[in-house]
Amino acid sequence: MSDSSHISTYPDRVTRGELYKRVWSTPVSRLAVEFGISGRGLGKLCASRDIPVPPRGWWACRPAQRAVTIQPLPATRPADEIILIGRGGSVRQRQIAFELSETMPPVLVTIPDQLDAPSPPVLATLKAMQILPRADGLVRPRRNACALDVRVSPEQVGRALRILQGVSVALEACGFSLRVDRERRVSVIEGLAEVVTFRLYEQMKNIPHQPTPAELRRKTSNPWITIPETVSVPAGRLTLAITNADGLGIRQRWTDGKVQRLETVAGKFIEGVQIAARAIRAEQDRRAEQDRRWEEQYRRREQEQRDAALYEARAANVLENLEAWRRARDIRVMINEVERVVLSPETVEKDECLEWIEWAKLYADQIDPSKGSLPRRPAPEERKFSWQS
Repeated sequence: MSDSSHISTYPDRVTRGELYKRVWSTPVSRLAVEFGISGRGLGKLCASRDIPVPPRGWWACRPAQRAVTIQPLPATRPADEIILIGRGGSVRQRQIAFELSETMPPVLVTIPDQLDAPSPPVLATLKAMQILPRADGLVRPRRNACALDVRVSPEQVGRALRILQGVSVALEACGFSLRVDRERRVSVIEGLAEVVTFRLYEQMKNIPHQPTPAELRRKTSNPWITIPETVSVPAGRLTLAITNADGLGIRQRWTDGKVQRLETVAGKFIEGVQIAARAIRAEQDRRAEQDRRWEEQYRRREQEQRDAALYEARAANVLENLEAWRRARDIRVMINEVERVVLSPETVEKDECLEWIEWAKLYADQIDPSKGSLPRRPAPEERKFSWQS
């Protein structure tokens, strides 16, 4: 098993010839996961580059040692043509889903023919189901009832509840539990790596709308009124959908098809629930790690700003002391010159001049940083530096 934590999210660069060799040596479903795209997307990419792919059933023939034919690469385009196969942010989740699906044992779900002994969540849902459908033709549990999230037509209520009963029993057999979150009004599966929510609903389809006499009368009286051309009605196709795994690159819906019935893929739904729980946990871990990195970057930027502010404060303090030291030096030069003049015989008021000289010397000592007597501004988060310490 590969380490999915080191999968690149940058596009893969392969030549047309290399992609041709890989398509015929690895099933498209596996190769698509390696490239981080869907199998249909890889098939469309090969078709656009005129790269033949193995036909349906080709990989089933190889293990049986039957004669197989590999189609040659057409020369319509250069074999060394560079092809970029894009990757998205859900590559890691797709890889996790692929690895889990390869190792996960199949889950068997038995759908009962009759709802004889429903589990508590299913029984509560049965009692809470409304009788009359809403405007969209669907019925659902009463608004304040503690019931599973079910939205189906009246004809599909019994079938939907039987499917939920089979899923509930299979979940308990797997060690999980099905309950109702009454506050959020969602169906919850617990006991997994993370909680998974889901709903069962009936798909809608559009049919031509036949205007009613009342709509025609309103249209006649007011030509600006628009009568819809189609109307949505229940399509009779049920869907089990995981509702809290959007954007994780994993399967979230299992639906009735032209041949397949939801009863036959209910086990796949439970397998998908387990994959979704792992993917949700991986996404939460990724976001937590991203938040941790962002917080670390934020703290680092704050520290850089504090260091820059401290540097500026220290520089300003040095320049302030330098200016004070220069003023003290100039005062002492001036005092020396004054003393030279005062001590000359021509000076009359020597006492007053000597008093001024003494005061000037004290002032020079007071503002001189080298004397340690200047009341300097302390820098942020730094004790006051003393020249005499």
